[in-house]
Amino acid sequence: MRHFLVAGLCVTLLFSSCSKEEFHSGSSDYFPLSTGNYWELGNRIRYEVIKEEELKGKKYFLMSMGYDSTWYRVDNEKVYAIQSRTEHLDEQLMFDFTAREGDSWAFSDYTVTLQGTEEKITFQGRVVRNCYLFFVDNPRMADEEYWVWLAPGIGFIQHRCSFCVEPVSTLKNARINGTEW
Repeated sequence: MRHFLVAGLCVTLLFSSCSKEEFHSGSSDYFPLSTGNYWELGNRIRYEVIKEEELKGKKYFLMSMGYDSTWYRVDNEKVYAIQSRTEHLDEQLMFDFTAREGDSWAFSDYTVTLQGTEEKITFQGRVVRNCYLFFVDNPRMADEEYWVWLAPGIGFIQHRCSFCVEPVSTLKNARINGTEW
């Protein structure tokens, strides 16, 4: 009987020592925009906010993504974008944090769908809870879809695409509002 008790205690200690601490950034901002912010996901993806500018009477931030750049702004828990290749500076809704799971909307040639609001992602050995998961699909093209996870106080935390060399890319490094992660 004593052996079973000792074995049970060892198993309990083993599993409790493996549990992951939760990550809390202290902010609920899912898309922090500030010049100098950057996110490095996996070995190939880097987003960086490179400047701030007023467009059509509203404050936007230009985010470089290596291959392209887009102007973003956040208003009332919604992320609006103006793609740099758009001639008329047409603003479109990219991410909506007020949407319900399953809601979809058009963004350029894509359809964006909110797939989850309580996703968990592991970052630096700690669990980040309440991540939003957005599915972005171009219905006219095969294998052009991708998924974006946004975390509270962090922003971009994971990216998955079916056509990428690195299918799942998780945040490795970031600077958000002057704090290095």
